[in-house]
Order: sequence, then structure tokens, then C-alpha cells
Amino acid sequence: MLVDWPFEPLVSRQRAEVRVRAWAHEGHETDWSEVLPIEAGLLHADDWTARFVSPDWKEDLSAPQPCPHLRRDFEVPEGVLRARLHITALGVYEPYLNGEVVGDHVLAPGWTSYDHRLRVQTFDVTHLIRVGRNAIGAIVGDGWYRGRLGPHGGRRNIYGDHLALLAQLELSHAHGTTLVVTDDTWRAGTGPILSADLYDGEIWFTDHHFGRVLATLRSLGLWDKTAILVTGDHGEGLGEHGIVAHGYHLYGPQTKVPFILRVPGVQPRRVSAPVGHVDVAPTFVNLARGKQEAQFLGRSMLDLALGAPSASNPPRPVLQDFNYELGGDINGTKRRGLVTATHHLMWNWTPENTTECYDLRADPGETRDLWGSAAGAPCMPLKDELQDLVQVLAQVPHRIRDLALAVLDHRPDGDALLSLFG
Repeated sequence: MLVDWPFEPLVSRQRAEVRVRAWAHEGHETDWSEVLPIEAGLLHADDWTARFVSPDWKEDLSAPQPCPHLRRDFEVPEGVLRARLHITALGVYEPYLNGEVVGDHVLAPGWTSYDHRLRVQTFDVTHLIRVGRNAIGAIVGDGWYRGRLGPHGGRRNIYGDHLALLAQLELSHAHGTTLVVTDDTWRAGTGPILSADLYDGEIWFTDHHFGRVLATLRSLGLWDKTAILVTGDHGEGLGEHGIVAHGYHLYGPQTKVPFILRVPGVQPRRVSAPVGHVDVAPTFVNLARGKQEAQFLGRSMLDLALGAPSASNPPRPVLQDFNYELGGDINGTKRRGLVTATHHLMWNWTPENTTECYDLRADPGETRDLWGSAAGAPCMPLKDELQDLVQVLAQVPHRIRDLALAVLDHRPDGDALLSLFG
């Protein structure tokens, strides 16, 4: 609920204390709230001494770039009473003062219509200022300003193509105010973040935090007792078939993902046999119980990790299923596929109702559609097999429910949990 400010408008930097209460239609009223201190930011252009600063190196504007780090040092005498940081960016930013992250904002200043307005955040940083040498800086990323944005792969540089930071630190003391502002005394460099994108993720972030997980396992003495699986939920199109997107098609680039399994005491090896997410659960159950379980659609990957002969892992088809009913341009799209050791069949069920088939041995890039040609004869029985597997897939929710019922039947809270399954 938004209510107009009922008093004289605040001026820049003005502080006030506010309490609120509410009334209902019947005349009931709440108690007064606790006192909330508020403070106006910089409300007029002439309140700013700072100017935007940007790194001066050349960039490839067609691809994600390393995030620039902008910083400067400054001296602070004794007697600072109050410190306020007013800051924004063309892009997204994370501010630092003396090595500490300022505030708890993520992806600040947020998405806005950059042609019309730019949001500014104001932080109380009095507790981060120290007597003597100080350092202020920020990491700036593409964000909505120039990052990849929009459906069907999106496009870059929608609002602009150069990142910039605007920061004004105001240090108030008994005899006036000292300013530390973005200007030509700031320095720019790159750090460990090789790329950061709203859709494509942050490479450094993943590596850094995954490294923390591994370090924690070692520090707890669990490294030699823990199996680790690293994978992704989808691939990414990089121009193949004219697609620069993910998740909407069944071609190899959109469905193949990293799949790295680490088992304590097992030497690493590269496996050519097709595996998938359906194999994750049976693998970890196999590791926990020492045997394979029959109720899974997938199969344990442990034999492959141990280098078992191919006879113990006979070839099998991989079923693909894409069903999108969440609105947008691809609402109602249904695609199904079957991947064997030699061929890839795709049935674009709706809205096109077309079929494609590729020989993966002669055409691993899936550029020559064989469906309907003489060379595509091996594809014909694959469509029948695909339709049979779709029927099996339709029974999966029932099998999950039956398994859940069997487990929950022996739990004291089973009745409550059963409601989750309808």
C-alpha cells in the first residue's frame, strides 16, 4: 500500500523519524509502530559532485566480459561523525569499503528504464570508516544494462554498451563535509570473475563456492567418504540450427551437459556410454546400499566408473521429453526425442508435428535431416520405439506415488505427508 507523504517534502540529506498506524473500514485502528528513522538521498542533479567512470580498455561487446573492479584510496582524519555512500551504476554493482561489502543488496541498482531514470542507493557506512588510509571500490557487471536479455536467446547491449560507476562518499565532521567521488583518480582492473550474466551465470562464483564445498569436505575428514556428481540441467545453443538459446529444442547442444562423477578410491576415466539424469538416483542408492535396485528407470553408473566391460552395460536408447505450458511464445510446445548409439530421432509433436532424424556417426553435428529419405530407413522403427517409451514415461508419476505410499505408510507423519501427493 502506497500513501502520499503527508508532510512538507524532505530536502536532500534531511533526516526524520516516522511512526505509522492503520485504520480499517469499520473504524478499528492499530497501535503506533516503532519509530523508524529515515533519511533522504540526493534529490537533485546539482547535489552530485561525482561523475561516471568506466574502464578504458577495449572489449568484445558481442560476448560476456570480465567484470571490471574500480577503486581508489583516500585518507580520513579523526573526528568523522557520519558517513554516507550514494552509489549507482550503468550495469549492476557490488560496493566495497575497506574490504567489506557495503549493504545487503544483490544486483543493485536493479532493472529500470535506463533511458528515463537510474535508481540510486544510499548506505550508512559510518561503521566502516577508519582513521588513516581507506579504500573504496566496486565490482561492476553487465546486468540488464548490457547483458544478454530477452526470449529466444535474447540480445546484448540493449540500453548501452559501456559499464560505468557513479559513487559519492560524504564524510561529515564538526567543521564540514569531505567528499570522495568517482573521478579520474580511480583505477580499473579485472579480477577473478571471468564473466557474469543474468542468464549464463557467473563463472567465478561457481568455481569459488564449489571450491569451498570441497575444502569443507577435506577439513571435516569426509573427502575420502563422499561421492560427488557435477552436472547441469540443460545445454546451450551457440548458433547451431540458428539457435542461440537453451531448453527449447532437443538438438545435441541443447541437451548434452557436463556429467562428472567422483567416487572415492576410483581412478578417473572418460566414459563414452550415454548416461543421463535418470541415472543419478540409482547410482547413489547403489553406493549407499552396495547393490543396484530394480525400481529405477535409470541404472547405476558405478560399473562404468569402475571400468566394467561394455557387456555389463548394453546400449540403451535415451528418451527426451520437452513439454512447455508456462506461457510465452513457446507455450504448448511439445517435443520428444530418442537417442541411440547411431541415430537421433526428434518428433516435434506440437505445434509443427514434424519429424527429424540424424545419423550420429556420419553427421555428429546433426546438420543433415534423413527423415523421409532412403538413407533414413533405420529411423522408421525408432519412432515406434519412441511412442512405446512415451507410454512408459506416462506411468512415472504413478510409480513415484506408489513408492511414496510404500515409504510413508511406515512413518508416523505419513498421513500429513500423503497430502503432498494428492
